[in-house]
Amino acid sequence: MTAAVALIVAAGCVGGLVGGLAVPWLASVFLGRAYRRARTWWWDSLASYRAFRRAHPQREPSPRAAGVEGSLGLWRTQTVRDAQAGTLPRERLRALVEAGCAVDAAEPARGEADQEARCTFRAKRVHRCLGAAAGAAAGCAIVWQSVPPVPAAALAVAAAAMAAAVACDLRARIVPLETCALLAAAGVAFQASTAGIEGVLAGCAFAAFAVLCCLAVNRLFGRTGRAPVGFGDVRCMAALSLASGMATPVGAALCYGGAAAFSLAGIAAGRLSWRSGIPMAPFLAVWLVGGAFACLHGMG
Repeated sequence: MTAAVALIVAAGCVGGLVGGLAVPWLASVFLGRAYRRARTWWWDSLASYRAFRRAHPQREPSPRAAGVEGSLGLWRTQTVRDAQAGTLPRERLRALVEAGCAVDAAEPARGEADQEARCTFRAKRVHRCLGAAAGAAAGCAIVWQSVPPVPAAALAVAAAAMAAAVACDLRARIVPLETCALLAAAGVAFQASTAGIEGVLAGCAFAAFAVLCCLAVNRLFGRTGRAPVGFGDVRCMAALSLASGMATPVGAALCYGGAAAFSLAGIAAGRLSWRSGIPMAPFLAVWLVGGAFACLHGMG
């Protein structure tokens, strides 16, 4: 009994250190990389857009076209929506107008430097305390559930990646690619060590289904406004499906049930509208917790 208690306490201490120190550092690194990657992609796309307009001065690239033109059309559509929403940095808006794109939008107050600062995560003491508390709770819970060493390590890595994704999403409404990749790799290892090949294959099937559903929703509801499901959320849901395996429906139900309850409460309190967006990463973290618990207890 004493050894078990000591192990739980040790796991809590390690989890607290990871949550208070490693997770904020990962969030800062991943968020910075995501910003630089998105900035480079945007300016490269603008250069391609200029070349397209020189070759086709009488028309804009169509998002329904195949190949490069279709990609440019999607980029232009999303960029115009960002400009109209006031979220496009003014330097980018000016460059877009100079390239010949007609944009009916006022110049935003936010510049590129403001955008870069927004995509920089500097953890305050309260952030580190919350991360340490969450990490300690996760470490204790993993040991309390008597999880074998290999799946326990995989689950711990997945939890750290998910925590970094939550920090990034709350800070800048971005779920970095790196967090999803780390979560997916740890999730596959967790499934392989707990449910075997059946769990891995089930996770792959649910991941494909989740991506297809999100693409269908974006295509259906994204014609007149911003796509309702961000690409970061899509990647994260695919990674969570890999981690949850056969228990994916359990995790997804907890995630979207929590998001719906939060949104309805916000609408009732007058803090949100029916068109308001919310950061999904905190609720996706509930997916990970619920899916992992269901897997460990054969509830999938």
